[in-house]
Amino acid sequence: MAPVKCSLMHRRNKLVIWNRILGFVTVLFVSSQGIAEIAHDAHGSLSTHLKGLDRVLLEFEQYDVSQQLIQRGRLYLVQPGQFRMETDPASVLVVSDGTDVFEVDYLLEQVTVYSLNDEVRTSPLGLFLAPAEALLEYEVVEGVGATSDAYAVHAAGDDAATSEEIASIKTFVLFPNRDNQYVTRADLRFEDGWPATLDIAVAGGGSMRFLFVGHSELTTIDPDWFLAPPVGALEVIDHRSPTASDAANE
Repeated sequence: MAPVKCSLMHRRNKLVIWNRILGFVTVLFVSSQGIAEIAHDAHGSLSTHLKGLDRVLLEFEQYDVSQQLIQRGRLYLVQPGQFRMETDPASVLVVSDGTDVFEVDYLLEQVTVYSLNDEVRTSPLGLFLAPAEALLEYEVVEGVGATSDAYAVHAAGDDAATSEEIASIKTFVLFPNRDNQYVTRADLRFEDGWPATLDIAVAGGGSMRFLFVGHSELTTIDPDWFLAPPVGALEVIDHRSPTASDAANE
């Protein structure tokens, strides 16, 4: 599929979408004791899956609500707190050095800086970066392939999934625990222990999908991957708290 060429207005819309992603926090309300126990077990299951994503490379495709491909990319993860996201076309770079998150948009000529501690609590990437901390914000509902993956269950003939393949599918559904201006729901699916899809329902009726199309373990790591990118003449937009910003600049 050929890369999608974006107008400046489309790029600004895409930036809004990414900022919505960075605003993601979810927790499920549960009331009855039985449901709470199920949620607790799901919480532990998701934690186990996420903690395995250390020193890994995830390749992804991002789609909008109309299923149009927005961008492809690669996500390098080293827990806790270090990551690098590169996109194709090479117009956006997101890097965490373990303290701060730097989002570079070369077309808009901007660098936006966030506190990593804030993003661990509010971004879906926080699940992959620091599961122990991020999951403090979550309750989780878990499904399995046999009940939640319609394609695997209902496919026939050569496309039919085996019982082992169905059992390898794990899905987790998350909802916000408080008013959230960005996200109303997220669905995270694993296959054979690796992320397969992340679907995010955006406040206002929109949605987006991340399809993870490849993965591998990182046998070597270049420390430069996780250094703050050079700013140069780019405009800097700092969303860190004054205390965090002052400490980083000392």
